[in-house]
Amino acid sequence: MAGCEACQRATVWQAEKGKDRRIDRARTGSSGRFKTKLGRRTGKFYAKVSAGTIAGVGDCAAAKSRKVTVRRR
Repeated sequence: MAGCEACQRATVWQAEKGKDRRIDRARTGSSGRFKTKLGRRTGKFYAKVSAGTIAGVGDCAAAKSRKVTVRRR
């Protein structure tokens, strides 16, 4: 839904065997994008946004990104 992208709290997770580990939290900008620093971490990461209700917009569904692999040399 339009308007659901802005100012949402995104949680960045590192995919691991067993329970995934929370790495960072960030707020999305008006376009729905956010930036985070992973430091020197390598592995597979993804982001999740919880469902919620935004005044003047309505109900916004939860979302999960695809997994991204980070490799360092």
